Amino acid sequence: MRNLSFLIFLFMSFQTMAMQSLEELYKEHSAKEKADLYRNQYFLETMLRCSAASFYMVGGDDPEIDNLGDFFRNMAFGFAVIIDAKEKDGKKTQEEVRNENQILIDEYFKKYEDEGYIWYEENGYPEEDTEPSELFSEFFKNDMKYCADIYEILKDYE
Repeated sequence: MRNLSFLIFLFMSFQTMAMQSLEELYKEHSAKEKADLYRNQYFLETMLRCSAASFYMVGGDDPEIDNLGDFFRNMAFGFAVIIDAKEKDGKKTQEEVRNENQILIDEYFKKYEDEGYIWYEENGYPEEDTEPSELFSEFFKNDMKYCADIYEILKDYE
């Protein structure tokens, strides 16, 4: 049983390592040509990741409360529609676009969740008196800072 726990922990570690930080993703994007399609795909991925990170930070998506995760999900919808119109002649319905985006948000959420689990295993689980700044890993906090910076730029465009 102990070996199985270690294997699961190791597998999740490799899964999490596969996800670049948003800052690394931006640097990779900046180094490539700025073709419209690539730029839109970069923004789509960033909005999906920021939506997932925002939902993870508050413990999930509450349909009764409009929050930062919803803002980024809505922005992602716009970029996904643009990409569909340019690449696939706009044949997807709004429902299909929303469903595909939600699947990706859920996958990113799971990766943040797995990364958090690994971080807690390595650093200990929070206690009642844990400072808010100690609740999340540096990887997650850096991604959320990146998302907050993006929000400050985009908040008036929703």
